[in-house]
Amino acid sequence: MRAQYLALSLYSLVALSQLSPQPCSAEEVSQIARSDASTATTSARPVTPLERPRAVAQDEVIHLNESSATLSIFTKPNQAFRPEGANGETVALGAPGTIATESSTGLNLYRGTLIVESGNEPLVVRVTEADINLVPNSKVVVEYTPRKILQIQVLKSSLGVRVQVCSNARDGARFKLKANEQLNADFIGCKIRMQSRKELSDAARNCMRHDDSASVKKMATPLRLSGSAGTEFRILPEGVPELISGQLFVRTSDGDLIHTSLGDAVLREDAVATIERWQGQLRLASFSKPDAVSYRGSKVLQPLKWGEELVVTEKTPTWGDLVPDDGVARRRFTPIGATPSTYTLAEFRLASALKNQPHLTVVRKPRTERDSKLKNQLLKTAIALDYVSGARGRYITAHDLTTVVASNH
Repeated sequence: MRAQYLALSLYSLVALSQLSPQPCSAEEVSQIARSDASTATTSARPVTPLERPRAVAQDEVIHLNESSATLSIFTKPNQAFRPEGANGETVALGAPGTIATESSTGLNLYRGTLIVESGNEPLVVRVTEADINLVPNSKVVVEYTPRKILQIQVLKSSLGVRVQVCSNARDGARFKLKANEQLNADFIGCKIRMQSRKELSDAARNCMRHDDSASVKKMATPLRLSGSAGTEFRILPEGVPELISGQLFVRTSDGDLIHTSLGDAVLREDAVATIERWQGQLRLASFSKPDAVSYRGSKVLQPLKWGEELVVTEKTPTWGDLVPDDGVARRRFTPIGATPSTYTLAEFRLASALKNQPHLTVVRKPRTERDSKLKNQLLKTAIALDYVSGARGRYITAHDLTTVVASNH
């Protein structure tokens, strides 16, 4: 039996590894495309489609419709990351609630506060209305309130920082800021002003307290989040993401929380998980070591092992709830709590999830070295789990249920 499972696992590894990665385009990484017009008109909440880079105001719903989009969400103080492909000295520190993505030339800032140091290479920070060009060895504070205020403070720069406001227009205003100068752009009043650098905001000061090379090296990276087309989520005032509907793939280095109306996904250090929220249902799946991913609800606190998922339903679940037609193989369904239970623990086959789930496109077709390493790690885990759990029973899919129903008629 184990040999059979191992052979199947090796087949899955070969099949997945033959999927050719998407090359990096000249466009910025992870463009978040327009929302569907019908969705925007029928949703009870305001929907914010993100283009590159599209502003996101607090409490607005973010609508994803590109499966490979990856956002970096700063959820707590003392988080920093280094853009993929940049030199080792390039670093960005963010305040809680800040949303950014990496691009081929730098960073896209959708909202919030970033302290950016360019290191030995030039770097571009983009917001919806402006491009901020940093020469090597520059350091700036960028504070952006979407469609309202952009403030740029130059902390360090030998050759100055070039800023182009209204960068989509040929006649966009251009400025050059020297060290200890700042630019304030008021997009409501249509005013732009340059002046000597003033006192930093509370958010920027909190970042600056730990802005030294020794502290930055020890900092956790922000929550990395990608989703399938049509996924909707928002960022709560305290910086916690709330999944409203759809599918998310999340990775955290320091522990995070994803909120939903049916309970929370609690993510510990180095957790990797998927979260699905559909009408009347929540599905949380762990791709991590035991207890790295847990579900926390009003009546249940359930830790998960790798290859386990918890399905939470508003009513007693049907087989269609437990085994949806998503190409993922599952087995060993165990009700949790009182009977009849609306909490069901199950095992799922990692290889089938990696191959078929739309929100795992970033794993199947990695665009960065970081994502390639994650793909290799998950494939090894999938093979190991198939080998050690081969005697635990047969997995089933929605196709198997359909075959059984058809044979009974």
